[in-house]
Amino acid sequence: MSCGLTLLVYLLIPACLAQQTALKQTPKAIVAKVGSEALIDCDQVTTDHNFMYWYHQGRNQGLKLIALLQRDQKPNYEDEQEDNYEVGTKRGYKHSYLKVKSVTSHAQGVYFCASSLAQ
Repeated sequence: MSCGLTLLVYLLIPACLAQQTALKQTPKAIVAKVGSEALIDCDQVTTDHNFMYWYHQGRNQGLKLIALLQRDQKPNYEDEQEDNYEVGTKRGYKHSYLKVKSVTSHAQGVYFCASSLAQ
C-alpha cells in the first residue's frame, strides 16, 4: 500500500470595490486538490465596462496580469498564461470567469478581477 501526498491549494478571492466600480467575485475562497480545476466568477454589478482584467498575486509577489477581456473579442493572455488559465464570459460580457486548468502549488494566492471603460 502506498501513501500518496495530497496537496491542497488555497485560493483567496477578495470582494472588489474600486473607483466606484462594484465587482463581485465568487466564491470567496477555494481549497482545491492539486491537478483539479478551480473556477472563479466576476460580475460587474453596477457598471457597463468594455474591459475586464484578471490578476494573480502569489505569495511575496506583486500583481501579475493573467488576461484581458474586451467586449466581443477573444481573451488576450499575458506570457503563456493560456497554458494555465482559461478566461471568458458567460451570461453576457458583464459576467467573466477565470478557470485554473490544473491547480498547482504555483496557483496558490489571491486572484483579482477588475474592469474599466477603456484600456
